[in-house]
Amino acid sequence: MTRTRAQLVQAQTHTESARDLLPVVQQGRLIWNATANSPQMYDGTQWVEVFNSDSSIPGNLLSGNVDAALLNGELDGGFY
Repeated sequence: MTRTRAQLVQAQTHTESARDLLPVVQQGRLIWNATANSPQMYDGTQWVEVFNSDSSIPGNLLSGNVDAALLNGELDGGFY
């Protein structure tokens, strides 16, 4: 099986009011929250913000291989 990497993921845009009126929402659904101007995902019980370009990810949450060519911004601490 060949795996390909997605170059673009495009989520539907909803205001918070419209998002809250969606009749059926499956866990893992991704939207762009136009009210908060950020991506959000439904975790099965609530909408949670997904990391965006203005966010940081704590290093202890990373596992596996990270492609350094895809990183930008600042790296603080740790071993390189």
